[in-house]
Amino acid sequence: MNRTEEEELEDFEEVLSQSPANLRNAVLCEQTQEALADHFYANWLQGPTPETSFGDRWEGCKRVGQILADAVLELPPAEFKRAFRAMRHPGGEDPLSSLLAPESSGGSESEGGRHTGAGRATDVIPARRLMKGRRRKTVTAERVDSGLPWEERKALLLLAANAESTNHSYSRAWERWARFCRIRGVPAILSGTSVEERKEDEVILMDFVCHLTLNMSRAASTVKGQLQGIRWLHIHHGFADPLEGKPRLRVLRRSIARRSGVQRKWPVTTRMLRWIFRKMGVETKDHKLLKGAMSLAWFFLLRLSEYAAHDGQPFDMNKVVRGADITFRKNGEIVANGADADEVGIRIRSSKADIFNAGEWRNHFRSDDPELCVVEALTMIQREFPQRFGTGIESDLPLFRMEDGSPMRRGQIAAWLEMAADAEGYSKERFGSHSLRIGGATALYHIGMPVEVIKRYGRWASDSFQQYLWEGSEDSKGLALRMAKDQSSLMVTRSR
Repeated sequence: MNRTEEEELEDFEEVLSQSPANLRNAVLCEQTQEALADHFYANWLQGPTPETSFGDRWEGCKRVGQILADAVLELPPAEFKRAFRAMRHPGGEDPLSSLLAPESSGGSESEGGRHTGAGRATDVIPARRLMKGRRRKTVTAERVDSGLPWEERKALLLLAANAESTNHSYSRAWERWARFCRIRGVPAILSGTSVEERKEDEVILMDFVCHLTLNMSRAASTVKGQLQGIRWLHIHHGFADPLEGKPRLRVLRRSIARRSGVQRKWPVTTRMLRWIFRKMGVETKDHKLLKGAMSLAWFFLLRLSEYAAHDGQPFDMNKVVRGADITFRKNGEIVANGADADEVGIRIRSSKADIFNAGEWRNHFRSDDPELCVVEALTMIQREFPQRFGTGIESDLPLFRMEDGSPMRRGQIAAWLEMAADAEGYSKERFGSHSLRIGGATALYHIGMPVEVIKRYGRWASDSFQQYLWEGSEDSKGLALRMAKDQSSLMVTRSR
């Protein structure tokens, strides 16, 4: 049943009157989506008419643009497409293409003749176009040295300065920033040179930060990542660092960090691992794989992408451990079977902090603990899947694939950690897949391993890893007694 224009307009006006808290739920309603789409197109995106002046249409666009920025644009891609499917112009282009397409954010001459980078922004091919979509292309020497156009090869070489995941994050950050600027009618390239222009640039950056924090409830770390993406794309295109010389922006970021605080993840303890392995058992092949993956992650301080896949995504083939990366040894000599080995070594192909992609080697010996031994855990997997090790036909594939060949997922790991946390009386919200890496580092810390050794073993590039180290209550045993027995004298000048 077709609804009248008056009814659709009434629904649309109701959407405009919603509070930000209710607006998200409103745009998810299919009926509201139709009304929003139809009237946004009919009233403001068509050419000027005697009934609607350009000024009225522009004010309407800005009003709806605020709604888009605060709600619809931040929906998952599938919901976003569904929300605007009625805007598709029959037989032509999407009327929002110029407003939303991230590739069209170069800018133009604005009032006052300020140059916004329209000509220069295309000197280097935008990284977001080279990395468009979720299936990202790996920047390799072969691609850079191939017969691609010179400008694209140069852009690829610039991309290779960052990890692939970092480039993807920066690209997504830029797309969000470009939409934010386009909806508000300001250039995405911040190239102000005068005092007033630089002040304007700072204001729009502060607006963006406040939007992410107040409207979107993003954490301080997320805001930092978004700003780094903006900074990187400016530098990538040959513009100055837009974050430099912005004292109010710096104060605002510090305020957001203090306001949001940091909720650190808690480390997985040996008690939690024992609970999981006892509860899980080894009746199924999948349980053996999960036990092996958790053991490897905990003992070798692995990041998730180095042994499993994020939910809904494939393995990161540049980083994930494969059967060919596992080496069993006995008395220092390589052996084929883990059952004969007293040592296991793994090759970590690449990681976030490995800027030269040189890879790393790590090893562990048998612990002689029947429950917590990484050598035994991997040997158990080798018995079930011998083709995944050594020179087997599947040795060059990710090791931790489930019995049906599907990737081991982050959610599968996290579910077991949350159950163990609940069983031990901890808040399960404080545990995730990263807690295995944190747990291994904390265990090294508790047994007295120097922090510099922990840093190297965990392949951290900075001292930020120390926030992952947690003190154990047992560390204070006898401490008060030793403090009370202190008989030291001060080395100061005394009157007598």
